[in-house]
Amino acid sequence: MVLLSSAVAGAGALLLHMGTQYASLRSEALSGASAHLLHAPIGSHPSSVSAQTLDQILMQTDLAAPYIPTPWAAGRFSNLALFELKKRLTIASRRTPFARQTLSSSTDLAIDWLDTAATRELPADAPLLVVLHTISGSAPQQHWLLAEAERRGWRGCVLVRRGHTGEPLREAPSFNLLGDVADARAQLKAAREAYPSASFCAAVGVSAGSGLLVSVLGREGAAAAAKGIDESNQESNDESNQESNDESNDGSNYESNDEPHARNRVSIRSDPSTHVDAAVGLCPAYDVSTSFDHLQIEFPLTERLMLSQLKRLFLVPNARILRSLSAHAYDACLHATTLPQLFAAHAPFACGHADADARDYFERFNPMHVCEHVRVPLLLVNSDDDMVCPPGSVREDLVRETAGVALLRTRRGSHCAYSEGLFGEGSYAARVAMGFLDAAHTVSLRGREGGRGTALESEFAAVARRYSATEIASRQIRKEILARARRGSRQRLVKRRDS
Repeated sequence: MVLLSSAVAGAGALLLHMGTQYASLRSEALSGASAHLLHAPIGSHPSSVSAQTLDQILMQTDLAAPYIPTPWAAGRFSNLALFELKKRLTIASRRTPFARQTLSSSTDLAIDWLDTAATRELPADAPLLVVLHTISGSAPQQHWLLAEAERRGWRGCVLVRRGHTGEPLREAPSFNLLGDVADARAQLKAAREAYPSASFCAAVGVSAGSGLLVSVLGREGAAAAAKGIDESNQESNDESNQESNDESNDGSNYESNDEPHARNRVSIRSDPSTHVDAAVGLCPAYDVSTSFDHLQIEFPLTERLMLSQLKRLFLVPNARILRSLSAHAYDACLHATTLPQLFAAHAPFACGHADADARDYFERFNPMHVCEHVRVPLLLVNSDDDMVCPPGSVREDLVRETAGVALLRTRRGSHCAYSEGLFGEGSYAARVAMGFLDAAHTVSLRGREGGRGTALESEFAAVARRYSATEIASRQIRKEILARARRGSRQRLVKRRDS
């Protein structure tokens, strides 16, 4: 009886604590303190297509939706522990079916496609989500994000980097903690070629994958700028194309004011080199040359766990092939006691020559060197209680200066965890990322089907609101929307003329 009374009292105290914690978290969320969004005003980049597109995306979705963490796992470590537990349980339950595509250009690179009954039934033009995984990640570990994409009617895959395939390196003594830009470009190209009819392609980088994503997009933007292809030229071409569309569309001279900014509607166009239409970076580290210096002092246990994991992943199974390039570099990696030391020591394997050092590595692979050249709408998500990518590393100034980039900054969330729901079953990060990409997809479809600034486009937008993102992914549904929009556009034009 005493034991029973003690158990009841303990359960009551726990429930009371959880109730109090939930009330506090809910109050924080309702006050607007749990999340805030910032980006450059569209007026500061009037000729930027990506800035105009971002503005339209933000009108379609509430990115600053409040975040209420799981009450019993709201702290940085408890949130992360729950996140890791969920991933392990998902993998252990074998609920992560993937079909592997090995690249013809390299047997050390792969694309793992989520392969379920639902994804197999998707139409050929279903939108495509490409995930760039974490520093030590794998495809099954990204299932939490792919599952949300699948639920919304997207086809999802993970770009599996060198050393992450589960097999020893076979081609060359090469691995890169942050990922190689040339490899990622080849994988993106292969993913788009696998589904050439996909109506949209979005990319999400998780932690280190977000740095690689920005490097890929930024390098291509910089290369385009060097060739004289900038966004203002692209916008001029858009306007020329629009004039042609206006001549062929019924009711095209009628400007509707039913929807805000209807005349500023643009069509998202993927970067032709990266094949990406819109992107999300979850918990990026920004300047990777200095972002991990704090770990040794503030979170030494976290750093030791990461180091141990990375050494088991890259060094142990690949000792022979890596030593063939540089035994000295291999030993330096093996004996590294901090993440900055490991980054410096592995430079020869990432850069491809034995004399490479930390300076060479960060000169080539630090996304900060090219981030301002990203030309597609980009959402960054960071948490102020992230122990790996701390709040001090977040560059709000850069976001405010860069066209087409938005930052969602939250008070809680830990490192990529963002668990929500009473039992931690949900993911705020997945919900926000896919909400942004759903909106980007919708903006893209509106622009393609109806053109910009026309009555038909406005009518298409109005009709499309009655459908879910999954329904809009169907080409047949889009044809139905377009047909209804055309009828509505003609009817409104006739009424206007008669009046």
